[in-house]
Amino acid sequence: MIQMVKRKTMNALGGLVILGVLVFLLFTAFIPSAASISLTTGNRSSGSTTNGGTIIFSDVNISLQDVERIPLVSLNFTIFDRNGDAAVENVVFHVTGLELVDANNRFNVTLMSPNITVLASWNTYGLGYDVDYGYRWNQTVAGFGFGYGTAGANNITLSYRIRYTTHFAGSFYGRLFANATLTGVTKMYSSAPSNFTVTSGVSPPEDGIPSEEGQPGVTASASTLRTIELQFGVSLPAAFNVNDTNGDDILDTFTDPNSVLTEVRFVTINGSAVVLLSINNSSIPGFFWDTTSNTIAVVSYESTTLASGQAWVDTTAKEVITIVEVQKTGWFYFEMTDLYPPIQYQTFQLTVETNEGRTIPADRIWRENGKIYVLDDPAVQYNIIYTYDILPPVFQPADGTTFTIARPTISITYFTPVTINSASFGGIDITNQFSTNQANFTFTPSYDLGNGPYLLSINAQDDNGNTVASTATYFVNLPVEEQTAAFPWLYIIIAGIIGVIVAVLVVLRWRLIL
Repeated sequence: MIQMVKRKTMNALGGLVILGVLVFLLFTAFIPSAASISLTTGNRSSGSTTNGGTIIFSDVNISLQDVERIPLVSLNFTIFDRNGDAAVENVVFHVTGLELVDANNRFNVTLMSPNITVLASWNTYGLGYDVDYGYRWNQTVAGFGFGYGTAGANNITLSYRIRYTTHFAGSFYGRLFANATLTGVTKMYSSAPSNFTVTSGVSPPEDGIPSEEGQPGVTASASTLRTIELQFGVSLPAAFNVNDTNGDDILDTFTDPNSVLTEVRFVTINGSAVVLLSINNSSIPGFFWDTTSNTIAVVSYESTTLASGQAWVDTTAKEVITIVEVQKTGWFYFEMTDLYPPIQYQTFQLTVETNEGRTIPADRIWRENGKIYVLDDPAVQYNIIYTYDILPPVFQPADGTTFTIARPTISITYFTPVTINSASFGGIDITNQFSTNQANFTFTPSYDLGNGPYLLSINAQDDNGNTVASTATYFVNLPVEEQTAAFPWLYIIIAGIIGVIVAVLVVLRWRLIL
């Protein structure tokens, strides 16, 4: 009898254990696992360099989960001073390697693997997770990124090479950062630091014979230093200089031992090497230093706008022309938005002319971070001329528009008749929905869209064989009453299982009592 009671007691305890396990599973079933992401700073080309030298970080990697992605658009590589951990320089770049922010032009970022064609195809993917509502839903999420992955999922690794040009001595380290945002909550991920040292001056060669490489080419005169101090209210106790660091007889490196002046750009004016300089790490030059005459000239600055309010297209000459107006005297440095950045439109040619027909020399024009910068002794108007082979289309509504309806209509207009080689929307092939050899197209989804981002990608070709690939991202945000929640089958099934177990435990209890 006692053994029978013990056996019934053990059965009851076993049932309670099973119930506890099921309750635990119910509690954890809807808690997502940690986002699968791993960052590495990479291998340095050297642990030290002289001021003005470069440090190359290879195998700067980010590994992303290959399922259930949350969009991740850009990365940040930052150089820190090890004395106080203050940020010194940083570059923000797109996952394709395109530099988005590099204020002082210190970095060069290259995507090493995979190639951009492969990367551009990663814009699905599958199950998303909504932490506000606590359930999963089948919906395509456009863009690059990572998210709550399942066990055993494959990872994607993006590998970059980052070249950093040093600009003052000290002990530093580099780190890679990534931000992920889901339902308004942002989490930062970072790599381990990679240390390096920058020394001032140039070490003599091992044979003891001084080398011309790295020796000062031109040193600022005392009168130049005094002029800068009076003009800009700074102190320059030591003379700055420019060097030819690679022995090619071209001055290429600026050094200020006072850490007051920052090189913005080297240019050539009337055959003389000229350095555009700013005060206290600003990316906007305040003056330039002529290394031949050892004099300075103040430079005015302005961020310009289009005089006509827009660009116009000459389809016969295959030119896009914009006009900017300036009202300055003396040397002038201006910037404007680059309508066709060279990283995206590599076949386009850029020319800048004054309204008197004078062409600005190419070495006084530079393009970076989506901007055009021009140095000139100004005229009143400048013509910014892009010569093209085929132009990207105009999307209407514009890229970035948010729709509040489930089946929006998008128009795509080219400047010449084209054939659509391929097209996709939200990862679904829609090529067969476009007629060939025309300039105007429209697209309306044949199904209701759910909330989220949708990437429209189109590759077109004109009659001359020129091709252009274009994208636009749209967002859908339907009113609450139009959204359809998935029926909670999983909750019902688990609740049913728990109900059965509870019934079994009740029967066991009654048997024990009897």
